[in-house]
Amino acid sequence: MTLLTIGLCLALAQDGVDLDREGALRNDTFLPSSEAPQAALRAGDEAWQAVREGTNVSLSRSHAFDHWRRALVESEPGDVVRLVDAAAPQGLFPDRDHTHERRVEGVVAAVQRRLQAGGPEHRAAWRDRFGDLAWAQLARDPFVAERLQAVEREWPSTRAAATAALRLTDRELEAGRLPFARTWLARAWSHVEEDDPLTAALTRRESMAAALTGAETIPAWRSAHHLRLVQNVRLETDQRVGRDPRPAPLGRTLSPGATGLAGGGLAVQTPRGLVWVDASIVRGEKASIVERLGLAEFLDIPRLQPYVYPSAGGWPLRPASDGSLVYLVLDRGHPGRAVREFQLPARGNHLVCVRPDGAKGTKLVWHLSGFGLRTASDPPVPALEATGLPGQLEFQPGPVLSEGTLYAQVRVLADPTAEGEARGGSLHLCAFDAATGRARWTRYLTRAADLRRDLGGRNGSGSDIPTSGMPLALIDGALIVGTNVGLVCAFDAVDGRWLWGVRTRRRRAEDEGWPGSRVPLAADLTAGRAVLVAPFDSDRWYALPSGPATGDDFFVREPGPLGTTLDLIGAHGDEALSLGRDGRHLALRRQREGEAGRSALYLGRGERFQGTALVSPERVIFSSDRALYLFDRTQGDLLLATIELPDLGAGVGGDVVADGDRVFVIGSDSLWVLAVE
Repeated sequence: MTLLTIGLCLALAQDGVDLDREGALRNDTFLPSSEAPQAALRAGDEAWQAVREGTNVSLSRSHAFDHWRRALVESEPGDVVRLVDAAAPQGLFPDRDHTHERRVEGVVAAVQRRLQAGGPEHRAAWRDRFGDLAWAQLARDPFVAERLQAVEREWPSTRAAATAALRLTDRELEAGRLPFARTWLARAWSHVEEDDPLTAALTRRESMAAALTGAETIPAWRSAHHLRLVQNVRLETDQRVGRDPRPAPLGRTLSPGATGLAGGGLAVQTPRGLVWVDASIVRGEKASIVERLGLAEFLDIPRLQPYVYPSAGGWPLRPASDGSLVYLVLDRGHPGRAVREFQLPARGNHLVCVRPDGAKGTKLVWHLSGFGLRTASDPPVPALEATGLPGQLEFQPGPVLSEGTLYAQVRVLADPTAEGEARGGSLHLCAFDAATGRARWTRYLTRAADLRRDLGGRNGSGSDIPTSGMPLALIDGALIVGTNVGLVCAFDAVDGRWLWGVRTRRRRAEDEGWPGSRVPLAADLTAGRAVLVAPFDSDRWYALPSGPATGDDFFVREPGPLGTTLDLIGAHGDEALSLGRDGRHLALRRQREGEAGRSALYLGRGERFQGTALVSPERVIFSSDRALYLFDRTQGDLLLATIELPDLGAGVGGDVVADGDRVFVIGSDSLWVLAVE
């Protein structure tokens, strides 16, 4: 196939011809690429083309190896390259699902992809060429973590790289950081051949990690036969104005969130503050809130003005906690706008860490915004110094916490007075030291490209739909980042190494889309472990790899259409589970790939779904604006219980979450606590 033919096929795939029924992508979102390693890979690919043609194989292979090695040396852990470089030879490795043109990956993955495509003979030649050099570098600093990381990254597919990764695995196992240990162990496996004697040591580490993990504790709700209401309380105040009678689309609202505390308590974030729910309330022994904290007054900042547009993707409040510290995203950033002849500056929001301190009240640990980082005792630090990001910062919903690191997606709001500035600003993934609030590393994602609605004006006038990022998900040691601007990415949490990034199909602004407030979901599908992502700006949902994308196929399952679905809530085997429409009714729906869906429950006339669901292979729990429903999936979606939720004056239903032997329903201004039976 000629380059012209390949280019034509790629253009058709992007702009008009259905590929596996996904349809035209309509997506020109910027794909990041690091210039120096991309150029080195290109030079190596040009030399490798001669190897494939049988021209001076030994010399051409040496030149290719040297250039690929240069790509590793001249790159950093956060660098990324495109799978398709228009200036390089094409067709070096299989692209069975036609995704290479829309994808990026880390530099190590790019080199390993090329070695894998070359076959065992060429991988052996790579080890012969670089194996001794890699061992020499490892011997200089055999147990220094930073040097071990450099050896593992710069000498892939060598025994030295595998040994370095093995030693890093041992360090993490000794420290009790099992998620990081598993990441290094997986990297060690990627550097050895099946017949390598080192595989015995890796197998022993697998057994050790499994022993340290212990028997998996299955959450109580996954075997529930009934849920008993033990508590219901108002979150803010009984004097609040009643809710807006107009129903918002599912998942398009500002929704409270909760996180568990040590001792069985709960921290619930509301639009205006933080509610500490004592363990005695969770157990049903008390019926009053322990403490309500107005965060604006507590932090001495202007009044919080959280907002969300029904046309946009929602803004969920999803605090994180290690049991003692609570991490919150407060408010929403406001881009600069013109008022008459005056251009208002952009204003960001806040990322905050607080500590509940019993009778002494709540203590501020640190507070980060575009104006800087401040703590209770130390002098303020400029935001640029603390984060490496200039300007006003909009922290996206749903930070996640793991092993002392807090991860958050950050949008740098565009300066409204700068000429030629990209309208939406730029998007980044940041890893913060959870104790201090300082960034450990930052990864550039893309330029924000909000959906734009045509208002039908003579001059092509339109308006941006102000999308926000999906809440982050940490699945199998990988951070799954949904930008909702046409790009989904995955990173290793241990050091921010790119795993993959992919453009998704974008919908027209006037068409229906998914709730943008939904976190990516883990799923065990027939084809393998996957991450389910339903982007707000798309009319498709995607089953993507939960780790490195090493196979010839990127999609774990063919992308699924929105159709009559309102919310994708899970998948298992070859079946997807959703909340959707069945004719004139709303229903819980199950659908196998390539087959028509079937309904397990129809809601009553006028009844609506509310919030997110709890889903496992055994159970489904979700709420409507009338009741809470519990299903047994192992018995053909048998309805086990319907629990009426009392209306406390702010409506019924919300997000369903679980902690221990309790299930919580978190509504717009209400909390219901149910015991698992």
